[in-house]
Amino acid sequence: MKNPYQPPKTDPKRDYDRWLETVREQDETDWGGFIFAVVILSIFLFQPLLIDFLVEIFKKL
Repeated sequence: MKNPYQPPKTDPKRDYDRWLETVREQDETDWGGFIFAVVILSIFLFQPLLIDFLVEIFKKL
């Protein structure tokens, strides 16, 4: 009887960490972190303008 199951092929390019989990190199940009940093920096840099804008909005209410 012939076994139809093919065992998974190993990829010699893969690296493993000390817990034998595969380490994947990611060349992609972390857009979530980038947008978060841009929002925080824009709030920090434009803080006086934003406060004046919010004060004007609340005065109209």
